[in-house]
Amino acid sequence: MKLLKYIFIVACLYIYIYSPPLKMLPFGLIQVMTPVAYVYLAVNRLFGKMFRLYRKEIGIFLILCIYSFIREVLASSDLSFFYDSLFMLVDVIPIAFFISHFAFFNFSSSGIEGMQGKLLNLFVYTAVIAGLITFYLILNPTMAEVMNKGILRSGEVEYESTYRSFGFASSLLFAYAIVQGLAVAILLFKVEKQSIKTYPALILMIVLLVISILFNARIGFAPIAVMTVYLLIMKRSYKLIIACAVLLPLLSYLLFNSSLSYLFGENLDWSLKFFTETQQLLSNKSTSDASNYDVLFNDMLFMPDTAGSIIFGIGQDIIIHAKRNSDIGYVRQLFFGGMIYLSILFYLITSMFLRLRKIRFARWFNFLFIFTTLVCEIKGIMLSNNSAFRTLILLYVGIIYLDAIRKGRNSVAKKKESFNARNLGNVESVVDSGSIQPVAN
Repeated sequence: MKLLKYIFIVACLYIYIYSPPLKMLPFGLIQVMTPVAYVYLAVNRLFGKMFRLYRKEIGIFLILCIYSFIREVLASSDLSFFYDSLFMLVDVIPIAFFISHFAFFNFSSSGIEGMQGKLLNLFVYTAVIAGLITFYLILNPTMAEVMNKGILRSGEVEYESTYRSFGFASSLLFAYAIVQGLAVAILLFKVEKQSIKTYPALILMIVLLVISILFNARIGFAPIAVMTVYLLIMKRSYKLIIACAVLLPLLSYLLFNSSLSYLFGENLDWSLKFFTETQQLLSNKSTSDASNYDVLFNDMLFMPDTAGSIIFGIGQDIIIHAKRNSDIGYVRQLFFGGMIYLSILFYLITSMFLRLRKIRFARWFNFLFIFTTLVCEIKGIMLSNNSAFRTLILLYVGIIYLDAIRKGRNSVAKKKESFNARNLGNVESVVDSGSIQPVAN
């Protein structure tokens, strides 16, 4: 029975996070999960609790829905931003709450940290399964072509790509890699708490996940970098240094001294060029015209022409409709809804950040959440209904729920302590008053 529960929740997690866009379905696979989540929440009478815990986030997504709808109707646009916010409201938050509740109360865990660890482990196992699929497709290019052209509703870039886009997921060239990077970040976080005998399994999973990033989108290294900074500067983790000392030589060997280097030289050249470009950027050296950073910060960083467009946007996604387009999420969202739309989005992530900051056991996630979101917005629309932001929402929903459980347990413990103290006081007062006489021998 426990095994069936594991299979069920991992399947739910895979669909929720990666939502493979199957050609046979006219909608995202995540929407198959929506009725399952609603039935579970209704049977367990959890809707009221969900609204109480996340009423502010639900309210902000509702405002985003209203503003997006008005802006796109006025611009005669395709309502893509409206539907994106609507799905976050009616699909993502309820499914995330359902998964969190199921994970917390269907598997034995000791204490709040144990329950948090259970959710993190389930996520990592799901990411590893996705990584295994990617690895299989890398080794079988024919099957990868069948996947992109026959099974998934891939975009034009994925469809034509020959050196990346390997996986059974949506947004392979952006959000998928970030999810895999988040899984690596969590494994690095767990290194600090694990004994050295668990390192081989952790390292094997990290290598697999890193490969799934290298062959899809380099932006997936962003959350890894964020967690590394957190562990080295905030936690001063010596175990991370040991793990890196093992991981880097192992990865170097796998990439340059194995059949992967011979078979996928173009893929690896493209992937590893990222590190050279980043080093040049950080050291303030001039980069080549082909540098990804030159394209981003010179060609794709620009503002709307009029004051009205800056405030209200133009109601369209410039990556589709404009002659001059951009990958940068901030630019695309500014052009769509102006400073008003961007302000609502920043209010959302600021509210989430401030709420997490009050939770002692969530400090690591708060650091990962805010910096991963801000950095990844540079390369695409991170704050949207994609697999990366859905993953962050899942972990956020789970942590907020855990904090509510902790507060509830502490309240019950205090009430019991107060009740016991009051009863003890009553007994002592009765004895002192002489109402209870000693029994004669």
